[in-house]
Amino acid sequence: MRTPPEDWTTYKDRNEVGSYRRTFNIPESWKGKEIYINFDGVNSFFYLWINGRYIGFSKNSRNTASFNISDYLEPKKENIVAVEVYRNSDGSFLEAQDMFRLPGIFRSVYLTAKPTVQIQDLVAIPNLDDNYKDGELLIKANIRNHTKKDLKGYTLEYSLYQNKLYEDENTQISESPIEKEITGINSNSSIWEEVTYAVKSPRLWSAEE
Repeated sequence: MRTPPEDWTTYKDRNEVGSYRRTFNIPESWKGKEIYINFDGVNSFFYLWINGRYIGFSKNSRNTASFNISDYLEPKKENIVAVEVYRNSDGSFLEAQDMFRLPGIFRSVYLTAKPTVQIQDLVAIPNLDDNYKDGELLIKANIRNHTKKDLKGYTLEYSLYQNKLYEDENTQISESPIEKEITGINSNSSIWEEVTYAVKSPRLWSAEE
């Protein structure tokens, strides 16, 4: 941290910092996949390094911060993760609320592996006609291509289910999967694909059902 002016409170009471360092290994079965490190909760601000190389930072303490670390790993060696956590940041003011301000890593930290072509975001928007009789479901998917070549020939498949309220019982209401062919994805880029599914006489939401 920079040295603050002598008449500032932070000149005497400096911003506290916690340093974390761990080692980990990558499973052989993850070869060829995109590998992410996820922080479910860090208060209030942190920097991240993998094997001594700077990755990034996060100031969102109550949501998952996910980093793609595929290019920074040594698959057949022990890897080192280092995190520097600051007690206060400008994000502390944005998240100001009635709570105990206890800094540090307070939720899970874990690794995940995903395919090189993956769904990054999925949005489902239901709507009804003017008579509230029939409806439709608009599904948008953001597909990311992490490979070094353009791709085509991929297809998205969706199945629609109706679930019983307060239970895990599900009934498939689409006779066959809803398919959407992806026209093509350029190298290291993403595209949005959408499909609309018509729903005849859907069961409308109510407080009872």
